[in-house]
Amino acid sequence: MAAAQPGDVVTLAGSFDAVTVENRDFGTAGLRLNAWGATFSGTFTLRNVTGLSLRGARFTVPPTTATTRGVNIIGSRRIAIEYPTITGSGSAFGIIAQTSSDISVSNARMRALRLGLGYIDVSGGRIADNSFTAMSSDGINVAGSSSRITLIGNSCQGTAISPGAHPDCIQMWSTAGKPQLADITITKTSVSGATQGITLFDLGGQRITIADNRIDTSYPQGIACYLCDDSRITDNVVTTQPGARWRTSINATGRNLVLSNNSVGPLN
Repeated sequence: MAAAQPGDVVTLAGSFDAVTVENRDFGTAGLRLNAWGATFSGTFTLRNVTGLSLRGARFTVPPTTATTRGVNIIGSRRIAIEYPTITGSGSAFGIIAQTSSDISVSNARMRALRLGLGYIDVSGGRIADNSFTAMSSDGINVAGSSSRITLIGNSCQGTAISPGAHPDCIQMWSTAGKPQLADITITKTSVSGATQGITLFDLGGQRITIADNRIDTSYPQGIACYLCDDSRITDNVVTTQPGARWRTSINATGRNLVLSNNSVGPLN
């Protein structure tokens, strides 16, 4: 890939350990990596890269430490990761994007990770049609000062909770000393199992939309959005799984907060 130029299409096939692409600007034409025949046993790192898409690829993330990851995106922009399969053994991360912009992850299949996908201080992005199965903690985290992120059509199921974990399908938080999370839209999420659903606990956010999601869990916070100003929680269906200890519910606070047309089922 060292010789790749803007507009190129590169096919990756075979087995790879760690791969790093850094300090490259592929312009508006971008670089497209077709990786349907590629398998990775180490981290695929993008550092200070502009204009790259990776399609396909299978990642087996080793349980070296709790923060070992399949894909690591740092200080980059206009990155698209499509159709990856990422598998761990309960203690590693799938894809982490930090201090970046216009990051898209779609149609990923992630299994047996501690965290599937994390956006930290990401400005502009889309998280769409990904599935998270047997996560030992969270499916998706959106954190720091992230803004203008759309999450649509994601699903979490079959949580395999590790000791001490506090599982959430989608968990958000703002970081002290940084701008609040802002302009986050979450729609058409499907959540099932022993996990919380969609939550924003710490330091709140602005213009958070949580709409048209289906959450059926055995944990109490189906949807939680605290200190969510100018926000909207509408048209969600929240139910409690049979035999659950707690009733799954919706809890939210904030200025100019709209809650409407939500359905919350009984404790079975």
